[in-house]
Amino acid sequence: MDEFETLPAQASGVCPSEGVCIDTEPECRGEAGWVCQWPQNYEAVESTCDGLDNDCDGVADEDLVNDTLDCKGVGVCRDGEAQCMGASGWKCSWPDTYEETETTCDGLDNDCDSLTDEGLQLPPEIECPQVGVCENGSPFCAGSHGWLCSDVDDYEDVETICDGMDNDCDGFIDEDLEAPDARWMCGGEGVCLEAEVVCMGTGGWRCRMPETHQSQESLCDEKDNDCDGLTDEGCPTGGDEDDDVDESDIEFDTESTETTESETTDPGHLGGSGCGDCRHARISDNSFPFYCLASIVLWLVVWRRRGSRKPAFRV
Repeated sequence: MDEFETLPAQASGVCPSEGVCIDTEPECRGEAGWVCQWPQNYEAVESTCDGLDNDCDGVADEDLVNDTLDCKGVGVCRDGEAQCMGASGWKCSWPDTYEETETTCDGLDNDCDSLTDEGLQLPPEIECPQVGVCENGSPFCAGSHGWLCSDVDDYEDVETICDGMDNDCDGFIDEDLEAPDARWMCGGEGVCLEAEVVCMGTGGWRCRMPETHQSQESLCDEKDNDCDGLTDEGCPTGGDEDDDVDESDIEFDTESTETTESETTDPGHLGGSGCGDCRHARISDNSFPFYCLASIVLWLVVWRRRGSRKPAFRV
């Protein structure tokens, strides 16, 4: 057997000096010549994920193929991939949403056990305001919506409804609301154009009408008080407002001549004027039509009482 105190020149460079081969020295195998004494973890082609340069080419764990670990799971792990983590071996690479123990309320199966948002602990920073419609609310996990407060059917992020409630749970009721169009709600005619729409709480939106508004027109003020598009309808067309006639205003001329037989026996003929003998009438405010009516009524009463007698009266 060939024995050498030092390696001859022809043995130099036979064995690689990198990776696991760094301390490998050749030995003479007779007819086989100089042969490297490979370490136990040497691999002619790298195949083991162990953080070592097993093939002594200066690169560790290159071009490896995973054939030992299945990373295709459920939940957020369904797209997992196996990665060589060096000395730690093969490990599954999970997305950022992966959690070994479920802690996040997000509607995901974070720990890949086929259950979603199970066994969560309420974070200390999550609180439900105990005012307004949130008074009886309690926090619960609403999946992708995160933590919400329960029993708040009328809740609004921003108050929009006139209903006498604190819908956004900020301690204020019906604040900063946008009122409906007054023309649409209160009418677009007459004094209604001056109306204001106000929130009356549980009564909803109401119209605050001006003082001149009337449900039925009675003021003679050259305004459309009932908002029907007409002005001062029903007011007298002539004279002053004091032109109303009272029966006490009528004066009878007792010195007038008696009516003729033809005038008193035929109720269809009431004198030459057509409304009784109105020629001798005097009425204090010159309201002639009212006096004519009074004359007719008085004549009929007398005529009925006298029967067949020929009535005669002076007016």
